[in-house]
Amino acid sequence: MGNLEGVEQSELPLCFWLDDAVRDVEGRALLQTGRIFRPQYGSSADVFISTCASSSAVLTDPKHERYLVCLHRLGPSSCTCPDFKKNGGACKHMRALRLLVDDWVSAGSVAPMFYPSDSQD
Repeated sequence: MGNLEGVEQSELPLCFWLDDAVRDVEGRALLQTGRIFRPQYGSSADVFISTCASSSAVLTDPKHERYLVCLHRLGPSSCTCPDFKKNGGACKHMRALRLLVDDWVSAGSVAPMFYPSDSQD
């Protein structure tokens, strides 16, 4: 597992957040089943990082698979999962972290995020 601590915006790809009901449901399930671990600020208050357990992981196994997830306030984001590496769009792990961050935004704890839907956003 790599380390996203200190990752700068310019090092992250711009992630597109296309409408995807399946990944939205899967992301909500990841959040509801406690698979997002230790969400925190990254290199600045504009970056949120976390690890997210694989949906197939057995959480009681100390060596269960986790992915590193990083969301930047201005759109660049990443995940170390195979889906993001292959497709590049917002995966279910990123959507799970987004739900958590959006709750913080709604509560006024953090500034609003930008989630581009295409390169024109």
